[in-house]
Amino acid sequence: MKKIITTILLLLIAISSSYAMMGYGNGMGNQNNYNQNNYNQNTYQDEHMLNITNYAYEELSQDEINSLLYMREEEKLAQDVYLEMYDLYNLNVFSNIARSETMHTNMVLQLLNKYNITDPASSQRGVFENQELQNLYNDLIAKGNQNITSALEVGATIEDVDILDLQNQIAKVDNKDIISVYENLLKGSRNHMRSFTSNLNNYGITYEPQYISQDYYNLILSSNNEMGMVNGEVEMGMMDEVNSYEDMQEKMNEHMGVDIQRNDNNFRENQNNNNWFTNIWRGFRGWFTMN
Repeated sequence: MKKIITTILLLLIAISSSYAMMGYGNGMGNQNNYNQNNYNQNTYQDEHMLNITNYAYEELSQDEINSLLYMREEEKLAQDVYLEMYDLYNLNVFSNIARSETMHTNMVLQLLNKYNITDPASSQRGVFENQELQNLYNDLIAKGNQNITSALEVGATIEDVDILDLQNQIAKVDNKDIISVYENLLKGSRNHMRSFTSNLNNYGITYEPQYISQDYYNLILSSNNEMGMVNGEVEMGMMDEVNSYEDMQEKMNEHMGVDIQRNDNNFRENQNNNNWFTNIWRGFRGWFTMN
């Protein structure tokens, strides 16, 4: 009888131990995933799930038409430059982000098609209808061809420009579908900026922003990759729909408060799991000693 009871208690201990370890692993795993600050496939997939057909058709102003035409080619510029840099240096950050930029420019294309606007983008790499973007492309390629660190600086510069342009474009439009697309592109550009600057840091180079403010840049780098789609409201990204450094700081504080609560809940759950295991073990030891 004693052997049977002992066997049962040992099985309970093994089960409770496994349960406690699973709870602990899940809690810590979530925290590690959240703190991941590299641009990876999960980030890439999570950025590109927006369905613009969910938005009603709205009349476009001329500013909105001009904005869509410009952003279609600007996102293509980023894609084309990164493809060229990948061909030259075979560095994965360029191929990964080029894939993301393809999705970005296609999101704008969806809007052009929705509103029956002729697509200005050429199917040929490095060719642009907008002469300003053509000149920028030529300059960036010339710099990126110098060496690998210059190429990474080109990547950071493109995201620097893109973030500022998207902020300016959002201020000019009021159609919800355009705003939602632009906010997702903006979030993607911040993720890309983090990745390029991280790669530059590996070479001992610190990128200094040329277009966005230093405060905004610092806050981008001090925050984690942003996940989840923006649908006109602040969702999971801590910096969605913010227009100033003060707004961003407020969103960051709110977001960090949620994270602290989440981690505290994980800790409490793990403590409860461990206490259950401890109580069973103590009971087992007491019974075995008495018998």
